[in-house]
Amino acid sequence: RDGERRDVDEQHGLHPEPRHQWRGDGRSDHDARRRAELEQPVRARHALVAGVEGRHVRGRSDDTAFASGTATALVSAGGRQRTWALFAADRVSLGNRVLVTLGVRVDRWWEEDGSESTTPLATNVTSSSRFPDRAETALSPRLSALVRATSSLSFSAAGYGAFRAP
Repeated sequence: RDGERRDVDEQHGLHPEPRHQWRGDGRSDHDARRRAELEQPVRARHALVAGVEGRHVRGRSDDTAFASGTATALVSAGGRQRTWALFAADRVSLGNRVLVTLGVRVDRWWEEDGSESTTPLATNVTSSSRFPDRAETALSPRLSALVRATSSLSFSAAGYGAFRAP
């Protein structure tokens, strides 16, 4: 968000020349991440991996909207996002050349306290919106294989589902 941001129409090529520009700090006031992982060998060629991961972001953006090079509005937006995940995997070596991993991850995501306010500079009247809180839980499976063809050549394949917060 550094510099300028174009409106949706311009992003889709509907206007060949920029009509609106946005400038602002785009800052995140708080971004904390935590992760813990444990790997436990079960046998010589078998290991279990498990862990937890969390993230909390609180941010606010204060922007100035421009049209034809003139400042037209002040826009402020902010909110909070939290994510927690649990994951586990089973790694098994099949001989000296093949490693198979079966895993699963469960994510829980929350978006809270979202709001936006716009103050057109022509009227100096602020309009505010509060966005509804949202939450989602997702399950992401994973299966992968690594085959060491030679000491300098390996092949890998993976199939998985993945959650990405909106």
